[in-house]
This record gives sequence, C-alpha cells and structure tokens, in this order.
Amino acid sequence: MLVFFKKMPLPFFLFVILVMSACVTTKRPLEQPVALEKKAPTESPKPNDSKGPSKDPSKDPRLDLVIQQFQRGIRLLAQDKVQKAKTLFETLRNDYPGVSVFHSNLGVVYKRLGRFEDAMHAYRQAISIAAQSPGGDYAEAYYNLAIVLREQGLFKEAETAYLRALSIDPDFQDAHFNLAVLYDLYLNEPERGIHHYQRHLALKKGADEEISIWIAALEKRLKIEKGQP
Repeated sequence: MLVFFKKMPLPFFLFVILVMSACVTTKRPLEQPVALEKKAPTESPKPNDSKGPSKDPSKDPRLDLVIQQFQRGIRLLAQDKVQKAKTLFETLRNDYPGVSVFHSNLGVVYKRLGRFEDAMHAYRQAISIAAQSPGGDYAEAYYNLAIVLREQGLFKEAETAYLRALSIDPDFQDAHFNLAVLYDLYLNEPERGIHHYQRHLALKKGADEEISIWIAALEKRLKIEKGQP
C-alpha cells in the first residue's frame, strides 16, 4: 500500500518518520481502529509551497516539531485523552492537508467522540488523498471506515469497505476477523463468515481456541440447516 502525495508540503523524509515513529498498539478483542499506515511510501513527494522545506529534508526546521506533535497525538490517543488528541490532529491536518495519516487519525478521534459522520468524512479524505498516486491505496482507512459503517447499521457498505481493504492487503488479519463478524452476526452469511474466520486464524500467530470453537459451532449449525448428518 504505497502512498505518494503529489501536492504535499512536507518532504518524504517526514512522512516516513511519522509512519515509523509511533503506532497505537492495543489488543483488538473485536474491532479497534488502526491509527497508522503499516508501510511507508517508496517515492518522494514534490513540495509545492513557495516557503517549503529546504532541499535537504533532514534540515527542514519544521521537521522535529511536527514529529513531536504527531508522536504526542499518538500518545494522547493511547491514553484516551481524546479531546486533546482532537485539537492536535486538527491542527496538523489544517497545516498539512495533503498527509493522509493526519486525516485518518482524526477519523479515529471523531469515532471515539461519537461524531460518526465526521469520522467517515475523515477516513474518506484519507482514502482520496492516498488515491491521488498510482498504487496509493490505503487499506487501514478502508478498514476504519468499515467499522464506522457497521456501527451505523450500513452493513452492505461496511462489507464493501472491508473487501476493499482486503483487496489492497489480503493478509490484513483484523479485516478478515471483522468481516467474518459482519457476515456471521449481521448479514446472515455464515459460510462467508467461516471463510474469513479461517483466514484470520491462518494469519494469526498462535492458536485461538475460542474462535476455533466458534467455527466448529457454525459448521455444525450449517450442516443441521442443510439436513446433513
């Protein structure tokens, strides 16, 4: 999932640092937004502001401050200090509207605040920005969007978003799990649910007895419904 921003005022060096410097790492018992992209872009963006960074990205005087602000926002999210994270990420988004990860993290913030329309808009903005370049798909933004859509009762739209995330990253373990839950509990398509539960297990490191038992129960239920012994 490569992200190359044609009109981003920050240098490529900054974006790589942001993606690699911090991540909200929380256990996901069911559904939990991913706050950062997993991979950095491989092409360097072209600054287009007249007061832009120096030719050497490492000498950009704004770099350290933006990185510090970004890392602080990640810590605030991890500490559930959502209002403070909102203020910080809105400032970063306004200052650097061409950086998709700022929009995506605002989506996480807005969702936690119950501002679901704003969250969906933020995720769609992140997707739109990433799509401006070849190969610039953003699986995590689709994943996060799907979670909000599901919570709003928009189950088919959520399915589409999860499938889009998996078309970009077929090994996206959490997307397989959440899509399995969607098929199983909301769309009444247990066979598809079983498939994605199994993909989740195949990608997971270590056994998961609870999900294995649940799959067995689903398979047994399907056999009974089909009149099979």
